[in-house]
Amino acid sequence: MSTNSNKAEELIQIPKPIGIGHIQSNEEILNPKLSPIEKLRFMSADQYEDFVLEWVHGYLKKQNKYKRVIRSGGAGDKGRDVIAYIDDAHWDCYQCKYYKSALTPSDIWKELAKLCYYSQRGDYQIPTNYFFMAPDGIGSKLESYLHTPQELKKELVKNWEKYCQGYITSKQDVLLEGDLKKYVENFDFSIVKSIPPLDLIEQHQETIWHSYRFGGLTPKKKRVAVVPGQNIDPKENKYIEQLLEAYSDYTQEQIKSIDALNSKPQLSKHLKRQRVYFFSADALEQFSRDISQSAEEHFTAFKNEICSAVIETCEDEYDNGFERVKATLKASVNCSLDGNNILKTELKMDDKKGVCHHLVNENKLKWVYKNEE
Repeated sequence: MSTNSNKAEELIQIPKPIGIGHIQSNEEILNPKLSPIEKLRFMSADQYEDFVLEWVHGYLKKQNKYKRVIRSGGAGDKGRDVIAYIDDAHWDCYQCKYYKSALTPSDIWKELAKLCYYSQRGDYQIPTNYFFMAPDGIGSKLESYLHTPQELKKELVKNWEKYCQGYITSKQDVLLEGDLKKYVENFDFSIVKSIPPLDLIEQHQETIWHSYRFGGLTPKKKRVAVVPGQNIDPKENKYIEQLLEAYSDYTQEQIKSIDALNSKPQLSKHLKRQRVYFFSADALEQFSRDISQSAEEHFTAFKNEICSAVIETCEDEYDNGFERVKATLKASVNCSLDGNNILKTELKMDDKKGVCHHLVNENKLKWVYKNEE
């Protein structure tokens, strides 16, 4: 996008926008009282702009539609709330109009006038698409104008004096005459469009902010089961090393590798089960990142609860480390998840056992203590 050198503007890029949510408690996340469309209407203007930013960044950008997304709302935005770059030369504009009813033509004349005035002046290039975003969508009359760009242009010209010339900039009235009038008359208004609010909500479900804003776990997000591969993932190294120590403590012989378990089928099968448990918990953690901005905190809370539930068992006296492993995992199964934890409906028994191995990776649990004073 090109700008005049003496009219440069500061644009703040927000790589991971975080808006102000409406969920006041975990209970509301689990059991939302209002429908998403009702909650959309209860947002403030700033919250709605955050919501649109989350959608553009969290859904459209991840669809590889845009290279980067910039927020330019507030005073001096020149009629652009959210700017989304298709590439270095092309961009889309998302203009938020937070009204309590569907948009009418009189609600948008000023914005179209800004688009023409500032692009004609050279402050920015004409966008590829210019979208009006409103929580109640657009009215039937405006809808018909958007489908007939020549009629939209004609009505803009007719309403310029009443709705536009004194409202484009606070510095002066902008009369529709001369080069500007020619520019408006030749402008391609087919770029002006709108996004229905229900489409917006449906696509927002694909972002991590959806349950934070609307409650409920996003139905489209599915937990992906992970089957341990034949090769050990680097993130498994620590807990497997600890298991081999526990097996060595049990057999009273040094077991330094998984291959050494080939002659010990009981321990080999045990290790295979532990890898399944580990990856089950790993999948739950990934699911928590995908469904909600706040859900990852709930996975951390889940880990902390398991740690509190099993730490006394883990630190008891045992004949060997293998007995400590088995006792600790058994204790984890009896741990109840906090009723307000939004992951409770996804929790499996394997997750509880698997989290014990995550805690080993984090040095919060240990299987063999014999070399310590």
